[in-house]
Amino acid sequence: MIRIGSINLKTEDNDTKINHNVRTNKLSIANFTVVGILLNEPNNEVISNQLKEFNTYYFEGNCAKLDKYLREYKVKYVLVGINLNNLKSENDVKKYIRYIRKLGKVCRRCKTRIGIMGDEPGEIISMLIFNYRDNLNIKNIKIEDLIESTKVEMYRTRRQRYEYIYDKTCNMLDTEFRTKNLCDFKDNKCLEKRKSNVVCGCCRHYKNLFSNQLVKCKYLKNKKCTAKCISCKLFTCDTLQKKGIKFRVRDFYFLNYYLNPIQKFIVKYSVFTHKNKIIKELMRTSLK
Repeated sequence: MIRIGSINLKTEDNDTKINHNVRTNKLSIANFTVVGILLNEPNNEVISNQLKEFNTYYFEGNCAKLDKYLREYKVKYVLVGINLNNLKSENDVKKYIRYIRKLGKVCRRCKTRIGIMGDEPGEIISMLIFNYRDNLNIKNIKIEDLIESTKVEMYRTRRQRYEYIYDKTCNMLDTEFRTKNLCDFKDNKCLEKRKSNVVCGCCRHYKNLFSNQLVKCKYLKNKKCTAKCISCKLFTCDTLQKKGIKFRVRDFYFLNYYLNPIQKFIVKYSVFTHKNKIIKELMRTSLK
């Protein structure tokens, strides 16, 4: 069973969707190659027959061969092909991420684009999904996350890729807090501070390392945060943790699979820090 994974770049939250018809005019007339990621079964007759009308390249992590293939055949566009039957554990997902990042690096070097334009304005078809099913049965991983991971590699610069990962995770956290009203604000006071005179909740810190004086965060202006600090968004107070509400870096797909251990430490503990400074630190500590 084949499904098309697509990303609509025109929507504010960059929604992903699954199209159920693989035989569209776009796929018939576009000049592209399907690069099979984890399709390490080239002798699989079913998949081979489904792909026989397209140029197909099975990528097993050899960047030099892929580079040669893209240049020799002057490939302008590629679609990512993924067989969900080969994703059975978290280690398989990590392998997929390593391959898609290598693919993105080679494509940027060869000036090959990932994805082709879809039928709707701003829509990019980025992936062919084989043996599609609604659930992967792998904790904290959705098919939509796999589609979004191809979008990360569509960005040309490293900073753009980190900003996308950062913003995507922040939006998820904002939605979680807002839709579920986790802090239970009433009269501008959260559940934790309702019995005190404090109205700025978690947005306070000690004046310096040697002081016991609490001061309001400089980025809190007109009761709104101007820093977009991911570390603050990940934080939950003792009251919320007693209710079982706690956010860990490994709970978020992009943070878990795209950041190295040092970067995970940075996004977890850089509280009261502006987004630009955190992004700069992620760039500095990148393994490239």
